[in-house]
Amino acid sequence: MKPVTPARLCLGTSGLGASTDAEVDRLLGAFADRGGHFLELGVGAPEERVGRALVGKRTSFVLGARFTDAATLDQSLQRLGVDSVEVLWVHGWRGGPQVDQLAETLTGVLRAGKARSVGVADAPAWAVMQL
Repeated sequence: MKPVTPARLCLGTSGLGASTDAEVDRLLGAFADRGGHFLELGVGAPEERVGRALVGKRTSFVLGARFTDAATLDQSLQRLGVDSVEVLWVHGWRGGPQVDQLAETLTGVLRAGKARSVGVADAPAWAVMQL
């Protein structure tokens, strides 16, 4: 697994849903040839295509995925054909008192080895501090 380091290039994969496997494979190859290694994963069909393109190349890429809940993460990992992602981030803060529950869930994800690190976007500082 590639170390989690700042990426010179990051490729978002959510727009790859209509692409063929061959197109995704070529795109990832060209991306890597230009020094890219961080993939921000789209959900659904793009995950399946990216997963197939990563066969034999998994250690060359850092995978980042958005987190909504543990079940959705498990489905994403299955579609990708991988055991874990390097970066998992909570995106789209919903607010409310569920910070403790979210912290417990994310801790479980990290302990289970499904993610190496967790980030939070779009959340107030007070909520992040409670995590």
